[in-house]
Amino acid sequence: MAKDKLIKKIISRVLLIALIGLPVISGYASTQQNNKKVVLTKQKSVDMALNDNHKISKLDFMMNSIVRQFNNSKKLSDNMDDILDAIDDYEELYKKNKKNLDKIKEIEKELDQIQVLEQKQNEGQTLTQEEQEKIAKKSELQAEKDKLELSPKEEVELETYQKMFGSEPPDYTEEEKFQRFIKPRDFTWYALQGAITQLKMAKTCTEEAIKSGVEQIYDGLLAMEDGLKFQQELYDTQNKEYHQLLIKFENGQVSKLERDVAEIELKKLELSISSFEKQVDNMKMILKQQLGLQASQDVEIKEESKFQKKPLKYDFYLNKALKERAEIESAKIDLDTKQRELDITDDYIDDDEIEWKEVHKNLTEAQMNLDTAIKSVTKDTRKKYMHMLDAKENIDLKYKNLKNMEKMCKDIKVYYEQGMAPISKLWDTEVGYNNAKVDYIKAIRDYKSALNQLETASGIGSSYLPKGGSSRE
Repeated sequence: MAKDKLIKKIISRVLLIALIGLPVISGYASTQQNNKKVVLTKQKSVDMALNDNHKISKLDFMMNSIVRQFNNSKKLSDNMDDILDAIDDYEELYKKNKKNLDKIKEIEKELDQIQVLEQKQNEGQTLTQEEQEKIAKKSELQAEKDKLELSPKEEVELETYQKMFGSEPPDYTEEEKFQRFIKPRDFTWYALQGAITQLKMAKTCTEEAIKSGVEQIYDGLLAMEDGLKFQQELYDTQNKEYHQLLIKFENGQVSKLERDVAEIELKKLELSISSFEKQVDNMKMILKQQLGLQASQDVEIKEESKFQKKPLKYDFYLNKALKERAEIESAKIDLDTKQRELDITDDYIDDDEIEWKEVHKNLTEAQMNLDTAIKSVTKDTRKKYMHMLDAKENIDLKYKNLKNMEKMCKDIKVYYEQGMAPISKLWDTEVGYNNAKVDYIKAIRDYKSALNQLETASGIGSSYLPKGGSSRE
């Protein structure tokens, strides 16, 4: 039957999601047995799937690793700052000491002369007026000498710097200073800042992807349970009609062939229901696996609401996506980092140097990546918006088909009761009506799923992974 193909399609899709799109929960094997039935709403299922998920744990591990690198980089940055400050202090002390050294020597020469004059005076020799004036300036000269000389603290610092850097301050060119200190300090710092933000976005996107995958499995299970419910209702109806047919057969109102055909079709439906029940059990097994529940755990899914939200205008979703999508935010972080790197490089490197050109090239590539991300997000948002509109329109089409099949079923039933149509014709029509009910409910769920996907796409998204990862979509 057509409906069997639809069921197989649903199962295949969900199996693919379960085996490829979603990680297996790390705590699955160790979850303790609980015989009490677990009632699962969609939100509860999502929450359980996010708990102890190994991909999220991996991102948390990566985050902790980068934070450690960031802290180490902070220490390195502080060390670089200390070295640069030390070089500046050394240069200042060295220049001060060198500048005052000649003046200090002149003062010391004068002080030596005064000392000689003082000795003559102590010996009783008569000094000239000029010599006496020189002796009177001794205190002034000593004070000036003390002022020009380095303090004991400065002398210790100068001696320390000379041991660190040599007898003279290192004479780095601007390019050498950039390569030795500025680039290792600032470029690493900015890169790790960006990586931390990008990993946070990657974690949020991974959570969105897990949520989306669990919701698809959950919706698939709901659709299958609806299908099983309708098939069981169909069986009850046709079983009742079959027993009525047996009475007609005994009264000679229908042929043995018609009775035998009806019996075969009813047995086929029994087998179909049995197969369907196994498929529902398999689907529940997939869901339990994703939620970390043991295979023997009894579960019941409970749909919370069939309320249909109305979509907003396309511009709302697009503008929101352009502001919030992780791909764009990540590209902006890269662009900002490369711009800051170029601004720093500009202060030390000429624009005709290879180093400057390389940094400028990185900035250009970052801008191109941002433009590409904007185009990709715009295309993705529009695609999901159109998909949502198609799903919304499909609800009306399926509803009209449902009403047509309902009327056809009623008409055929009248013909059958009047003996104007065989039971096979009635049952074919009832199967068609049953399928139409399934299709209509599925169309509603497909619309809600499409709208959810659009809302996710207009937020942070679910396909972004940091560099070195791969997209889910």
